[in-house]
Order: sequence, then C-alpha cells, then structure tokens
Amino acid sequence: MLPSNLLRSKISQGQIHPIYATLDSDIINLAERMIKLFDSNISIRKGDITESLKNFEEEGFDYRLVRGLFTLLERRCDFEIDCTIVPREARKIVFREAGVLNIVTLEQRLGVIEKISKKLNISPNILEKSLYGDIEDELILKNFKSIESKSLVKYYNFSLTQTLLFKSLRMDFSASGNWKNIFKSIRYLGMMYSVEQINDEYVVSVEGPISLFKMTERYGTSIAKLLPKITEADSWRIRAEVLGRDRTRVYVFEIKSNEVNGLLEEIVPRNIKINQEFDSSIEKKFSKRFSSCNSDWILKREPEPLIAGSYVMIPDFSFERNGMKVYLEIIGFWTPEYLEKKIAKLLMVY
Repeated sequence: MLPSNLLRSKISQGQIHPIYATLDSDIINLAERMIKLFDSNISIRKGDITESLKNFEEEGFDYRLVRGLFTLLERRCDFEIDCTIVPREARKIVFREAGVLNIVTLEQRLGVIEKISKKLNISPNILEKSLYGDIEDELILKNFKSIESKSLVKYYNFSLTQTLLFKSLRMDFSASGNWKNIFKSIRYLGMMYSVEQINDEYVVSVEGPISLFKMTERYGTSIAKLLPKITEADSWRIRAEVLGRDRTRVYVFEIKSNEVNGLLEEIVPRNIKINQEFDSSIEKKFSKRFSSCNSDWILKREPEPLIAGSYVMIPDFSFERNGMKVYLEIIGFWTPEYLEKKIAKLLMVY
C-alpha cells in the first residue's frame, strides 16, 4: 500500500476509482529516470536522493504520482549507518564533555570536537559525521533491488488499488480459481466472510465492522492484503464500499480483471516463494503417479469450493469423467478426532 495522502482517485455519481498511471511514454520515461536515480546513487546519502525528488515534481507530474513511485522504489533499498563510531555513543561522549564545560559558543563547540577527536584518534570531520549518522537523511544507500520501468508503473497501480481498499467497509468478490489460497488468507487474516453460489459462480462477501465508528486500520489492512490472492486468479471482479475522507459518505468501488488487464502487477517481496504447484510432496507424488496410469479420469487440483453454511472446504483433487465428479482430500498427520470433525463437515455439504 501507499500512504493514504498519496491516494489518487476520482469520484463520480457515488462511485470512486483510483487514477491509474498509464503506460504511455511519458510515464514510462519518468519511471525509468527514477529507477536510474537509485541505481546510480549507491553509497549516497538518503537526504541527497530525496532532494532529487523535487526535480521530477517540477516537470509537471502530479506530485502524488511522483512520490508514490518514489515510495515504492525506496522500499526496495537497503539504507545503513556509515560511521566510524556508533552515533549514539558519539553523542553521549560529546554531550557529556560539553555539559561539563557549559558550552555556549560555536568556538567552544569546535574546541570540544577537537579535544574528543584527539582522544579517539580520529579526525574532527569523522566525529562530526558520526554524531548524527543515524538520522534518516544521513543514512547511506547500500543496496537497491532494481526493477523494470513498466513493472514499477503496474506495481504502483496495484498499490493504489490496495490503498483505496484500505478504507473499505465491505468487499464482495468472485474469482475463477485460487480459492484454496484465498480462503487460507481470509482465515489467516481473521476476517468475517460469507459465501454464496450464484449459478456457477462463487461470490464471497468480506464483512466490515458493525458501524463506521468501529472501523479499524487493522481490518482495512487485512482487506488490502487479500487483494494479491484474488488477482492471482485468471479472472476476477471486486465490488467494495469505501469510506470517504470525511468519514460520512460511502462510495462504491468496482473493478474487473478484464478492465485493468495489463495495468496491475504485484511485486512479490524478496525471499517469498510463489507459484508452488503443490502444497506437499505427498500431493505431488500422488498427481505424478495418477498421471502415469493413463486413466480416462481427468484429475483436477484444488477444484471449486464445497460450501456448507458458513463452512467452506476445498478438496485437494477432483476426478471427473462422463459427468461424474469425485473429490479427494489427502490427509497427512491426523487423529481420530480430526477425521470425525472432517467427516461431519462433509455430511453438511451433502
């Protein structure tokens, strides 16, 4: 997500929608130059890099767009303290000495710096640098994980969508797949939800707080975090009720995958594995062995959800042939109590 003050949106007839960055040459060029700013400034002060931000804003671009792109790039950086002496220790030594001598003039201050520098066997400049080396602007860029310009713009649009959903009170969505990961995330995030099957489509309603006064940032963050799991499906649609800035009006936000095709892209954080085909080696082994049987049954992994009241179950596999469908759940570690509970829930489905 982006900070809420960087949200770019438009409101019309009770609806709200993010103002996405287009993939035209001007925006792509802006993204390329901002990426280059970080790529070419390794070992430079963070304050100097931030100061360059003004140059882009003065070119006529919306400052919220510029700062939004800058924020996403900044998150791909590793900034470190680059000092000979730990800043906190340096301040402690200097302030202790200055307090004893009751320093009131610049000349006296320089004298203290000179005196302590000799004691520490370092130059006055190094000591000066160490005094405030842990201040944010004084941090040094040590590493930057670069990104392709188009991906940055798409990631900006994705983050913009999350920022808008952060203020949502309720969200309804449907997706063409990835249900297992979606419901796993819903449960992990502790969200209230209900599921309804309409024809061949499953519609999930993620409930908001009872009243506007009970809306919390934690809940808004959970809704935003659910977005990546929804958009992993080949097709999806979302309808959300979003609280306005004045906290008195509620607007409708609607978005469909085919409307933003090619405009949104989630950039997965470092060290996070994606596209894991199977949840376990047992599932992988079973699928491989079944495929080698050359059966006329069609094996499908993680088929559509099975809904029983407020409970949703997604089997590991389904077998399909001639209009018949059989579901399979692979159980690894289990107890008699676990099996009884699982069977009871299956009886609710059928």
